[in-house]
Amino acid sequence: DFFDDDNDPYDASSYSSAHHHGSGRAKDAAAEADNGQGGVGVCPRCQIMPMRIWDTFVADSNNWAQATIYAADNGASVTENAIGALANTTFARKATAYAVGKGVAIMAVSSDLNTANHNYPTNYDDTIFVAGIQPDTQSLPVSVPFMLPAGFTGFGDVAGYRKFNRALKAAVEVYRGSLGCAACYTTAKTLLESGATFIDTSATANLAAGVYFDYSTNPGDAPNPLFQNPQTGENFVNPRIKDSAETKPTTGLDDRFTSKTVPRPSNTTENLTSDVGWIRYPATTAQIPFIKNEELILLRAEANNALALPVLAANDVNYIRVTSGGLAPIAGLAGLTQAQILGAILHERMYSLLYEGHRWFDLRRTGRLGPYLKDRATDAVFPTLPIPLDEVLARK
Repeated sequence: DFFDDDNDPYDASSYSSAHHHGSGRAKDAAAEADNGQGGVGVCPRCQIMPMRIWDTFVADSNNWAQATIYAADNGASVTENAIGALANTTFARKATAYAVGKGVAIMAVSSDLNTANHNYPTNYDDTIFVAGIQPDTQSLPVSVPFMLPAGFTGFGDVAGYRKFNRALKAAVEVYRGSLGCAACYTTAKTLLESGATFIDTSATANLAAGVYFDYSTNPGDAPNPLFQNPQTGENFVNPRIKDSAETKPTTGLDDRFTSKTVPRPSNTTENLTSDVGWIRYPATTAQIPFIKNEELILLRAEANNALALPVLAANDVNYIRVTSGGLAPIAGLAGLTQAQILGAILHERMYSLLYEGHRWFDLRRTGRLGPYLKDRATDAVFPTLPIPLDEVLARK
């Protein structure tokens, strides 16, 4: 018992909701089978080494570290950690590395307390995050068991949240595919054509449908940092975005460009000149998309192009051009080379996802970073982003 410093790890708690919390999790892990006493644990033949670290499930990370080292030194193969410590101490980090180095699997609960806290040891890279286990025969609830912000409107139930999750999975698979995983394109295509996501190209499709990150000016919240006065703000639109925008069959430039930018007084700073400002985020509360229908359609185009299905890829590219940009379709697109079709897809992504944080990643993952981003001969184009200092220190 690392809380009372004795040899009796009796599961007593000062907090009623945590009473017998540890012994309950031990039962889930290793309750015996065929003994007529309730259910069966995940590993009914496993041996339990009970250790008490605190008198509730919000524990001291240093006490947890002592117990973890003790477990590693006394032959434990797995530790179950249904706790959440708020302090990220050097001792806890070193104890984690020590136990993992001795072959211990540290199973850390998700600490679903509906707070914004970073819970340890769950937040360490070397632990195994466990969100929950549910039998296949048990039906899922209709609503998710946690609060979601307004940006999840339309995706707040289990079915909608799953579609959001699978949409992110499809995006990850396309990104992995562009980095050399050929099978990943097939996985993405399956997700995007099986009804698993919210992709929609019907006559009533909403290209902006998706999940968004919320901003607010309420106390404790953060305003959108990309909002600015379009005439006086410090961020200008790169001139190449205007120069590369295509003209519609009637008149005017690509709707995706004109709806997100506005002319402003020309300004030159350090040999960089622009006369275009941003209106993509018109208020401090404007949302930024995590992922939206328009992106899913272009992700499917990229997957189909990589899988040598140029007609399907061209159909999606031209759908986006006409529906979102007001542009004419590209005649003969399906007859171009795979590299040329990819170039067309990246061009449409630039305008469809303009000022949403995708362009650098798109160019990097497709090997086109250098020549596309240099405005001056002396400019440095960084192939990687720096790791924040607090994340570096947490790994020492």
